[in-house]
Amino acid sequence: MEGLDLPAYVALSTELAARKAPRKQVLSRARLDEARWMKIEQTWLLRIATAAMQGDLSLLEAHDAALAAVKRG
Repeated sequence: MEGLDLPAYVALSTELAARKAPRKQVLSRARLDEARWMKIEQTWLLRIATAAMQGDLSLLEAHDAALAAVKRG
């Protein structure tokens, strides 16, 4: 989505949630603006939720693995 695969989405989402730098600055480094980021976030969340509701947990598991990787550093 918009050039962000799931691991990149998770990494950026985690960085934004940490609030260590201004949101606009973080998005700018990723070459995104708020509108594009909101679309990316909405799309990934919808993909993960839709797959899970259909019994496919692979995206949720991939999300959790990416999140664990980000936390490990």
